[in-house]
Amino acid sequence: MTLAAARALAAAVAAIAATAVACGDNVTPTPLRTTVASFPDVQNPDLDLLFLIDNTTSAYNERALTESPLADALAALPGGLPNLHIGFATSDLGTLGTDSPTPGPSVGTSEEPGHCVGSGDDGRLVTPQLQLPEPYLVIGDGSQNFDGTLRDTLGEIVEGIGVAGCGFEQHLAAVARAFANPANAGFHRPGANLAIVVLGDEDDCSVSDPSFFDADPTTLGPLGSFRCTRWGITCDQDVDSVGDKTNCRPAIDSPYLSDLAPLVAAVRAAEPDPYHLTAFAIVGDPTPVRVETRDIDRSDQLALAHSCELTDSSGSLEVADPAVRTAAWARELNGAWSTICRSDDTQPVSQLSAQLTQLVAGNACITAPVDPATCTAADVDDLTGARTPLALALAPSGRCPLLATVDRAGGAAASPDHHVEVACDIDSMTEPDAGAH
Repeated sequence: MTLAAARALAAAVAAIAATAVACGDNVTPTPLRTTVASFPDVQNPDLDLLFLIDNTTSAYNERALTESPLADALAALPGGLPNLHIGFATSDLGTLGTDSPTPGPSVGTSEEPGHCVGSGDDGRLVTPQLQLPEPYLVIGDGSQNFDGTLRDTLGEIVEGIGVAGCGFEQHLAAVARAFANPANAGFHRPGANLAIVVLGDEDDCSVSDPSFFDADPTTLGPLGSFRCTRWGITCDQDVDSVGDKTNCRPAIDSPYLSDLAPLVAAVRAAEPDPYHLTAFAIVGDPTPVRVETRDIDRSDQLALAHSCELTDSSGSLEVADPAVRTAAWARELNGAWSTICRSDDTQPVSQLSAQLTQLVAGNACITAPVDPATCTAADVDDLTGARTPLALALAPSGRCPLLATVDRAGGAAASPDHHVEVACDIDSMTEPDAGAH
């Protein structure tokens, strides 16, 4: 069994154990022994950061990547600026489908915004306006492969990506394709941490069958964005009717849109080690979900109501649609989402920074309601599962109720193939914080 497989198995066993306890029949509050924090023995300073950009919009992207303190947040990670690879791919896969090597019929013409043709950008990493030896940014150990500051370079790339991409945004299939496209070889390094950030104002529309792009509305409905909703999500109510929808989730076995499972599996194949992987989405709020009628092309058509809106500094109204599929995908990959409709753009970056900190340094913060006197720590071999007790200290730190640190004096030496687990007694009627991994 490989190290990554062993780590994945350990994470799965822990999840199953936690679920089994949570589903027990005993409703009497009794102490529950559970893992409340986990972090690597040795911090990994290598970070490969992939941005998947919705290239049909620009304002959100510019604020999130250039006006926000992203570059400062990266420099503030534990241990300072990591050894970075930063790649940029777009949501434009043309009319390609995951289940067919042949694209579907083109949508629109090159003169029209949102036109879709062929394989689009095909998941290739792009650095518009820059002449670089690699198709991604490299920075760390006192050197970089681009001129100028990281903040300015991010701005150049976002400006160069533009807004002329396909209006059917295949965010998640484009992420999968980015790791399969041979043009991107060398971006994700073996042993490096991998973080994926999806940035867009519409939900994922990863197509499986290219006939999705057929212009005949008889089966699929009008050729517009609502096809992504109709065939991509399922709710407790009929999606194909006006009204509020509840409990909306990604559709399973849709005839036209890809299931989430293979899109998640493609990322885990690129980085099998769950301790080295996370995802983050800056998107429209997944709720509320509501279907309305809207005047589209001079006719009343079903449309997905915007779930959030924002008036920017120029007075322009910006809107975003509920990202049901994208948010669910991020959660499946040890990640989270943040609303794109926020005037304070430091908030999503602050949340992203927290995700990256947990990836680089692990999750040593205990937020569950524990009895500190019951907490113990162990060094765990990721391959064999062997455990060696460690001396543990707990103390409040900043926003962390209890920060765990260990003393290795006379104990196991730190190893890059090991991690530390902290276990405590908690109230069995209180759901513990899931943490990062």
